[in-house]
Amino acid sequence: MNSDKHKYHASAFFNSGKPPAPAWDRIRELEAVLSARKPFIAPKQLEQKFGILLSPQQEEKDFLAWAEDARENLYQISVMFIDIDKFKPLNAKYTETRIDASILPEAQYLIKRTVAARGGAYGHGGDEFLVILPNHDRAEATAFGEKMRAAFEGQVFNIEGVEEKITVSVGIALWPDNGGGLESVKQAANDAENNAKKEGGNCVKLAG
Repeated sequence: MNSDKHKYHASAFFNSGKPPAPAWDRIRELEAVLSARKPFIAPKQLEQKFGILLSPQQEEKDFLAWAEDARENLYQISVMFIDIDKFKPLNAKYTETRIDASILPEAQYLIKRTVAARGGAYGHGGDEFLVILPNHDRAEATAFGEKMRAAFEGQVFNIEGVEEKITVSVGIALWPDNGGGLESVKQAANDAENNAKKEGGNCVKLAG
C-alpha cells in the first residue's frame, strides 16, 4: 500500500504535537505564491511632451471612476484650471525652446508636488493645466486653489541663470453643481479662470 495515498487527508490538519503534515506544507507553498502575486494595475497615461503630469486622455478615465464613487458616497469633485499669467510675453522674451527647457517642466513639477495624493494633475496645452480633486467641496477647493496660487507666487524660476517670478490664474468649478459631466465642469472652470485673468491674474475665481 502506498504510504502517501492519504497524505492530503483532512486528518493531516490535526496532527498536534507532530511535524507539519504534507497538507500544511502545500498550503504554505500556495500562500507564498498568492502573496507574491499583485493585481495588475494599468499605468496611468502621462502627457507626452514632458512626461511629468498626466495626459488629457487620462483625466476622463479618472473623473469617471471618481464620479462613480462620489455618487455612492455623496461627495463633490473639484475641477481646477490653472493658467500661467502673461505667458506670451515670456515666450517672446526667452523663446519657446528655453521656456520648454525651464519654466514649463518646473511648473509641472510644482503642480505635481502640490497636488500629490489628493487627486490628479494633467497637462493641458503649454501653459494650461487641469487638476481634479475628489471629495473637495467649495470651501476646500477654494483653499486649495489659493494654496496653488501662492505656491507659484513664492517660486523662483530659473531660465539659463536668469531668475523669473511668474504667477497663475486659477478657475474652479464643482461637479455636479456646475455640470453633469467632465466637459461641462471643465468649461465652467475655464470660464472662471478667464475671469481671473480679466482681473489681472494671480487670483482664484469660482464658477458661478
